[in-house]
Amino acid sequence: MSLSGFVLTRSLFPVCSFIDFDISPDGSSCNETYVVIGPDPCVTWCGTNFPRVYISARSYLSIRYVYRESGPVLRRGFNLKYFAGLWSSVVF
Repeated sequence: MSLSGFVLTRSLFPVCSFIDFDISPDGSSCNETYVVIGPDPCVTWCGTNFPRVYISARSYLSIRYVYRESGPVLRRGFNLKYFAGLWSSVVF
């Protein structure tokens, strides 16, 4: 099974803040289930540890969730808020 989510927002230096993050077991290699945020800086997160705030150095922000594991989804996923003029939120 492969699942991917994507959020795109345009504003001056958009900011996103994770509220909850549990997408893969701690210690996993980030090869099968992970979140990529970019484009500048472009970072990858997996497991349950994450920075609370991400600030893009560009005028846009992209978030990609990748799930490539076989079997059922056993983790909570993630919840974040992003600032693009007004606070908005997305949950995967």
